[in-house]
Amino acid sequence: MNMFIIDKEISVRLGVFCLVFIAMAIWEKMRPRRLLTAPKGKRWAINLSITLMNALVIRLLFPLAAVGSALIAEERKWGLFNQFAADNWIVGIIVS
Repeated sequence: MNMFIIDKEISVRLGVFCLVFIAMAIWEKMRPRRLLTAPKGKRWAINLSITLMNALVIRLLFPLAAVGSALIAEERKWGLFNQFAADNWIVGIIVS
């Protein structure tokens, strides 16, 4: 089960998102908290575009920031592995 989730992570996330989105849309239709001032289609388009931008930022920007931070740390000799002499294979075993 865990390997399925890991292998199909994007599909699982999208499926869960769609299920939650549909459940919330039904809930909103059945029990609105207030009168609508903007059309639902416009609100949903804006909210889904924010969700898409969030997903893109998380998928693209965060890994780039992590790699950039690691390169800066290596260049400036920050971090534990830069303070002590260790073979690459030892570092690989410890990190993984």
